[in-house]
Amino acid sequence: MICLKLFIKKILNIFIIITMKNLLLPTILLSTTFSPLLVISTSIKDEQYQKNLSENKLGIEFIKQVSLENIKNWDDSFGKYTSEDKEVIRDFVKKLIKKTTNKKEIAKIIHNWICENIKYATHNGPAPEIEPIKVLERKIAVCGGFSNLYKVMLDEADIANVILTGNSIYGAHQWNLIVLDDNEIFYSDATWGKAYFEKTIEDFSKDHKPQKMYGVSLQTKEFEYEFFHGISIKKINNLEQKVVNIPSEINGLKVTSISNHALNNESQREALANQKLTINVSSTISKIEFEPGTSLVESFNISKENKVYSDYNGILYSKDYSTLLNVPANYNKVVTIHKNTTNLDEKQSFRANNIKKIKVDENNQSFASIFSENYIYPLYDKQLQNVISIPGGASEIRLAKGSILGDFTLSQYDNLRKVILDLGINEFNSLSFNNSWISEIELPYDFPIELVNEIKKINQKIQLKVIESSKIAQELIKEKIENIKIISTKDALKLNEDWELITKKYDINFLESEYKDLIDELKKYSKSIYTTNIDEYNQIKTKTEPILKQIEEKIKAKEQEASKKDWKHILIYSSVIVLILVVAILSTMYFIKRRKNKQK
Repeated sequence: MICLKLFIKKILNIFIIITMKNLLLPTILLSTTFSPLLVISTSIKDEQYQKNLSENKLGIEFIKQVSLENIKNWDDSFGKYTSEDKEVIRDFVKKLIKKTTNKKEIAKIIHNWICENIKYATHNGPAPEIEPIKVLERKIAVCGGFSNLYKVMLDEADIANVILTGNSIYGAHQWNLIVLDDNEIFYSDATWGKAYFEKTIEDFSKDHKPQKMYGVSLQTKEFEYEFFHGISIKKINNLEQKVVNIPSEINGLKVTSISNHALNNESQREALANQKLTINVSSTISKIEFEPGTSLVESFNISKENKVYSDYNGILYSKDYSTLLNVPANYNKVVTIHKNTTNLDEKQSFRANNIKKIKVDENNQSFASIFSENYIYPLYDKQLQNVISIPGGASEIRLAKGSILGDFTLSQYDNLRKVILDLGINEFNSLSFNNSWISEIELPYDFPIELVNEIKKINQKIQLKVIESSKIAQELIKEKIENIKIISTKDALKLNEDWELITKKYDINFLESEYKDLIDELKKYSKSIYTTNIDEYNQIKTKTEPILKQIEEKIKAKEQEASKKDWKHILIYSSVIVLILVVAILSTMYFIKRRKNKQK
């Protein structure tokens, strides 16, 4: 029995050892060496493989459409490469390939030399180089350095080639594509060893997926195309048109992307400062890059058949409107946020100088806004508390009662000059106003003096504007705070008193209904005149003075009418009284005379 137990225990130990070796062996191999065979054996799933294969085939089809003169040699647009560097590498390549003139053999010699002589940098070793000359000198790099050196050496051998970036099974990667004179085209990776000089496209696709080609483009009259997540619009050639129709294909190849700078052509920006484009986006577009900006665009118009994007009043959204993606730089309307929107870039979405006001659909459950004809308010969360973003073109912003300012809330807006604070704003620190462009802050009467000191710490030049009769004004004067502007409130008080007198004396229902909105507005502002600002008061005063005048005229008319009625009543009453008195006198005289006659 004991022997049986020992035997079973021994078998279990052997099983555990074998299992652990099988589990640890791939990890050990990965951490100690790089094997192309390991890459192939761990290639990605079939679905991803098919995507890789499709993209790699598309890349080659794109290159077939491009003439060789449109494939650039290395220049400063790729990175640093001096004439001295070029001469050193040219001489080195000449010596390396002097035994053959066959271009494919030359390419293989260069590839194999790099594989044999350039070491892949490790975490614990020397830092990798990226510039071609330094890679050649120090002989240590990662994929970018391998590919860059491969590029310039092939250039010096007069072999057309392209740098690509994309993904391998290990993450971001860089490699090359070679174009020979007989139009033979293949991918080549100097980082992954000699076996990767010329893989079949099927084998290469097991571990490489391209995203972007560098230094190569396809020119047509309307557009310049590049390979960027498929066939992509790199540049709009005709910027004098007002409407740009993005095509769904070019020479039979599906167009699926709009590249980074296509909508932000800096080279022609000044010449076309007043040109504003409407971009009609076709159904095939699945990627639009707008990170550098959209200086050429006024509005987007997305095909209803597009499965990735939608537009709403010319603004670019995700298909379901859940994400606001881009407000064009030349957008000239009030920005209205769709009711389904839950995500947006707080710092970038509304930075354009043309954006002056933001409005939120009333059914939106994530954001809210206060829309006013006279003032610009920020974008808020649904509770109208936390400030989310501010229109980039606003020079003046008003923060509503209860607004909560976070760190640097106002710091990134170059056009902002004035901030108006309503009552109850007391949750922020000095960093909220860390913006050297802000020159004036208008304070409510209940503003804490300690927060004034916080503001002054961050910007001594800010002018503080306060109403003369307010508590904060008295405290600022007492504390001898510099750069204060006092606002007079005499007119505001008079308006308030006039209105109170009118509303107490008469019911406003006798006024025509056409005045109701203005009267309600007057009544609202008159009650809060001590907490508002002088500019707003002046606006409402100008707007309501004619109304007050008409109110006074109607009051006088009503008083005159009442006075006439009163005099009429008095005359009637007086006549009745006189008549009664006459009757009484006559009656008295009659009774007196009758009594005298009886006595006789």
